[in-house]
Parts: sequence; structure tokens; C-alpha cells
Amino acid sequence: MSTLSKALLAALLLVVVPIAHDARAEGTFVLERVFAVDADPERPASWAADGDNVYDVQFAVRYNSDSCIGNYRVQYVFDRDVTTLQEGETFAINIRKVFGEPPCGHKWTDATIQAAGGLLPEHPDVPTTYDYNENIETLQDGYVRLWETKTVEATVTLQARVKKDTPYTKFALWAGDNAMYFIYRYVAGDAAASDGGDSTASGSEPQLKKGQHSPYCGLIETYYCPNDSGYEPFTDYGWWDGGSDCGQSGLPAGFYVYDVDTWYIYSHMCK
Repeated sequence: MSTLSKALLAALLLVVVPIAHDARAEGTFVLERVFAVDADPERPASWAADGDNVYDVQFAVRYNSDSCIGNYRVQYVFDRDVTTLQEGETFAINIRKVFGEPPCGHKWTDATIQAAGGLLPEHPDVPTTYDYNENIETLQDGYVRLWETKTVEATVTLQARVKKDTPYTKFALWAGDNAMYFIYRYVAGDAAASDGGDSTASGSEPQLKKGQHSPYCGLIETYYCPNDSGYEPFTDYGWWDGGSDCGQSGLPAGFYVYDVDTWYIYSHMCK
């Protein structure tokens, strides 16, 4: 295996909401890649899966000097796995502060969820054809003030719905100024209903085949790796103990699946 960049992954909830007069109402949003952007490269946030559909981040905040360092830990609890989302479905994420130690009295550190309306950073995992859109929108907003001494939490509800005809959309988990981005690719209704051939939302990239990853559950992490040497476009590699790969250390143990330039890491076999 080889790695171009590291990313971590997550999950969410699905409730079908019919969309009238939309020929694409049976379309599917397919989770393509996940990547993290750190506010402070010297103190990168530590993102990890903590059981199915629970994602944990620990990070530090520097305020004015190295003698003023605050530490925080936040959990994002998804209502269900959202490796795919049907058009019109809603999903919710509960944000929970585990602990917060403000640096030298500096209090303005939040955790929240950003829907597709926000801009994407310059990053190698951002699709070159990404277009600003609102295809994942916020239905119920919320945030957590991490400097609060009491235990605090908030729930954010979002909906996947095509408002702009573009192949990619996203949402992001924000912890302070650190973010983990979830990139989805849209598969139109006719393609989603097919046997998962090589038709694409953009007309240029192969789609994930329906059910290809079905033996595995508990998606832990993904990383983008175009044309990985020695592997077919789809390879069920099986269990790997993790470690270093292509200059990236800390890859977790799990079941590895290579699918169209991206490695997917799962925690266990489905029951």
C-alpha cells in the first residue's frame, strides 16, 4: 500500500424524506474521503474513532506564548453510519465536551458542525471539481463552548439534498480551529439504481459499487492514494496490523479495502 495523505472517518443518521418533482430523488451521496486540517501544525489535533459512530478529538490551543497552552477533548456522536446518504435524508451529530482547560483564561474556543455552505481549504484531498454548494445543509444549528466548567453538549441536524447540480458536497467537524472534512460524491438516481457500474456523477470518475464493502463495518479511517502500485482499482486486502505506510505513521489496525484511489479501514466484520 502507499499513502499520499492521511484522513480519518466517521458516520451519521438517515431518515428518508421524499422530494417531489425531482428526478434525482433516489440518488445517493457516497462518502468518498475524509481528511483533517490542523490549526497548529506543531500541535496537531488527534482524531480517533471511539467505537461505532463515535469520533473523538483531543487538541491544544496556544494563547500568546508557549507558557499558555490549553487542552480540550470533544466527542462527536453520530446517530448512525452514513457511509451513504439517500437524497432527502436527515442526520444528526451530538457534540459532547469531555474536558476543557482554557489557556491562561482565554475562553473563546468552540466545537461545532459546518455544513456544505462553508469553503474548503487548499488541500490535496479536495476534489479538483469541487464546487461551492449547499447540498448538505443545516436544519438545526448548535455549538459547544469548551471553556465552560460544566458538562455541555449540543445536537446539530443536517440534511443531504441536491440544491445545486455538482458532483461533490461536504460537512465538517470543527474543534477550535481544527477541522475534519467529510467529502461526499453524488450518484444520480439512475446510476445508484444500477448494479454500480463505472458511470459517474461527474462523468469522469468511477463510482463505488454498491455492496462492495459489505463484509466490513465500523469505518475507522480513509486515506487518498491514487494509483497505488500493485493494487487493482478495487482490492479487499483484509486485515493489517497497521503502522507506517508511505511516510505516514500511526495507521490503525483493521480491515483494509482499496477502492478507486482511496484506502478504507474498517474495525470489524459485520454480524
